[in-house]
Amino acid sequence: MARIIWDVPEDPNGEILAYKVTYHLNSSTQHMFSKEFLPSDRTFRATELLQERYYLFSVTAQTRLGWGGTARALVLTTANRAAPAPPARPNLQRSLLQPHHITFSWTPGDDGYAPLRYCTYLATICSFLAMEQVLFLLGHSLDLLIRLDAHFLCYL
Repeated sequence: MARIIWDVPEDPNGEILAYKVTYHLNSSTQHMFSKEFLPSDRTFRATELLQERYYLFSVTAQTRLGWGGTARALVLTTANRAAPAPPARPNLQRSLLQPHHITFSWTPGDDGYAPLRYCTYLATICSFLAMEQVLFLLGHSLDLLIRLDAHFLCYL
């Protein structure tokens, strides 16, 4: 099984009238499946896929001007998914420390053959033990803007 989720195009060139989802084995040029969806639909679940095979999925939006650009994703089907491994310890360089701004990076862990959609950053900020939790899209670096009260001294 594969679950496909898509967003409205960044520049839709008009009102979306429909979406079209197609998929096929990556090693074949024949389409196994093609279906149009209402503009309010943005998810599709493909079932009865062969295990340990690559499928090419595509999604296209339609406006009054016709079908737009196609978004494609190569998907490996597997029965052996695992929980993702934790990332490596963040790398924080002194040159990236500013009075009210920090940039740090990390190496992601193994994805367990499943897409990672977001990460959570949890930190203790300043000596008064206020906890801040930030949800951000998956990436390998984060810019963190710190708003500090002038009465607190912080060590990072």
